[in-house]
Amino acid sequence: MELLVTIAVLSIVLTIAIPSFTSFIADSRTSAARNKLTSSISLARSEAIKTGAQAVICRRNANANTCAGNSTSGTAAWSNGWLVYADADEDTVLDAGELVRVVEDLPEQTTITFAGGDLLRFDNLGALVRTGTGEQIFAVSDSADSSKGQALSILPTGRVRTCVDWNVVGQTCDDS
Repeated sequence: MELLVTIAVLSIVLTIAIPSFTSFIADSRTSAARNKLTSSISLARSEAIKTGAQAVICRRNANANTCAGNSTSGTAAWSNGWLVYADADEDTVLDAGELVRVVEDLPEQTTITFAGGDLLRFDNLGALVRTGTGEQIFAVSDSADSSKGQALSILPTGRVRTCVDWNVVGQTCDDS
């Protein structure tokens, strides 16, 4: 009888704990990906300031350590990782000796999208080089729990900030 009660209590506790644990893991994966992206964006910005030339962060080609494209518009998936490079000749092409960092070890459940296309460029002052106006948004989510999305906003000055009140459904930063 005691064994049956113990098993019943254990099953109730596991029924409550497992969904919470899954949500916790999804939130942790999303935060880790967001932190890697923040670090890489900050590195690209500091490289631009340090070298006095343009620096680029671009989405990584899944098969090689090259940029997947050079579009600066349209939504692109960055889930294969990204590259940071100091673009000394400012041609937005990764040349030999320019690579600074490769990020490719993202969990397969993590999804990162960027409405600014395939790359993000910083000028020699650390400000964004772009065609549009306003902030640029990276959305980070996890397939295990779609409610755990987070976002990064890159301001025209090049400053990176986390959207505290990220609206997952509307894909907007509702910070006041």
